[in-house]
Amino acid sequence: MCTLYLIPNLLSERPVYDPVFPLFLPEILETLDGVVVESLKGAGKLFHHLKIKRQVREIPHYILSDAMKPAEFKKIASDMKAGSRWGLISDAGYPAVADPGARLIEECHSRQIRVVPVPGYSSLILALAASGLNGQKFAFHGYLPRADQDRRAVLQGLSRESEARKMTQIFIETPYRNQPVLEECLRVLPEKTRLCVAADLTGSQELVISKLVSDWKKDPVELPGDLPALFLFLS
Repeated sequence: MCTLYLIPNLLSERPVYDPVFPLFLPEILETLDGVVVESLKGAGKLFHHLKIKRQVREIPHYILSDAMKPAEFKKIASDMKAGSRWGLISDAGYPAVADPGARLIEECHSRQIRVVPVPGYSSLILALAASGLNGQKFAFHGYLPRADQDRRAVLQGLSRESEARKMTQIFIETPYRNQPVLEECLRVLPEKTRLCVAADLTGSQELVISKLVSDWKKDPVELPGDLPALFLFLS
């Protein structure tokens, strides 16, 4: 049977301590017959960190993109021959969450390809655990709309849902939009809403701030414009 391993990657470019990976992960990486990656550079940093002797670009590989068509995922899965071992590696953290890897996994399941999740970091879970918000009921929404008016409408709807269902709402943002999105949150969300921002988790610039919107307004914060951030709130 063919196997697809879901392989965790480093969360930060500058980790402040040695990230914990399973002891058997280097053996998996050394014996893969192929890899599906978000980028060769992103996968390469994991190989370098774990001192893997082989180069990721020398392994048969496919590069994922949001623009890929269903036929392309079928082609990748069809190339996973019986008995082979493949790895799915995101640029940071855990694969198939907020990236197109989930569509490949769906295709693998339809072909009875074994899918093995290797234990590792997920920024969503780390941020949620550190936020102090409701970890029993939450929803992740990926990226919100880019247009200000559309994003504002989505935030208002998520706030109403959060208050009605006591549900933590989570979304991610592109670094250069961190500050504008924070300011939008402070304009749209009720003052009693608890808002958390988490960035560079496990890294040298790690940031986790969780407080009421009213307190955010009293003590403004300038978010880093070069680090992906997670936004979490509970209205």
